[in-house]
Amino acid sequence: MGFTFYKNSQEWKCAPTKDRKKRLYTKIQKYLKRKQAVSRPLAITFTKVNQIVRGWINYFKIGSI
Repeated sequence: MGFTFYKNSQEWKCAPTKDRKKRLYTKIQKYLKRKQAVSRPLAITFTKVNQIVRGWINYFKIGSI
């Protein structure tokens, strides 16, 4: 699932694992590489990055990010 669980004083909470955060960063870096990003319009690049981040946040919104 990509979550790790920890206990905060009295209750259990979940958070994304470091591996999942790293996968998000590498996915964004791969999309923003100069070699590929220069050839497409800036509006499309912003839209795609927003979609990637929004999807990640919606998946992990039940945890503490």
